[in-house]
Amino acid sequence: MNQPRPFPVCLADIAVLGRSTYSEYRSVWQDVSIIDQGHNISQLARQERGVTVLDHSLVFPTFFTAGAVELLMTLPNHFWFWHVVYFAAMNSKENAFIDDGAIRRAFGQMRDRLSAVYDLNKPIDQLSPHELAVRVAEGVILFKSANWQHLNDAELVFNVIFQPQAKG
Repeated sequence: MNQPRPFPVCLADIAVLGRSTYSEYRSVWQDVSIIDQGHNISQLARQERGVTVLDHSLVFPTFFTAGAVELLMTLPNHFWFWHVVYFAAMNSKENAFIDDGAIRRAFGQMRDRLSAVYDLNKPIDQLSPHELAVRVAEGVILFKSANWQHLNDAELVFNVIFQPQAKG
């Protein structure tokens, strides 16, 4: 008999797939507002709610608190969205919903990992070409353009996860 797996494992599986699918865009700013319409997460939400039809506005509330969704919507692209969801799901196995605390912890884990390798507080205009290239490749710094598929007019911006922290 084919039993569905518990929610966090399934959500983590969807996150791994999403992260893999969008990995080539880790350095490009994209709109994340349409993720709740994705087939896999919508299908899982229907399964969790025990329905065959579900309005896309109810997909995220199936898994996340409102505060968590607000933070997820600040993410710069689909890769980072799914990367954060994976970490948050893995760290929230006992909880019915992933909350903003789990999302903040995921941000912190990622920031801590990369701050051990890179000075994340160094401004973009003070980076050497090599430092800049490596940070772009990692997705610490992103290309942001009106059209994410054409980057000729793109500006370089920090990924919100790795944004230099205000001193004060």
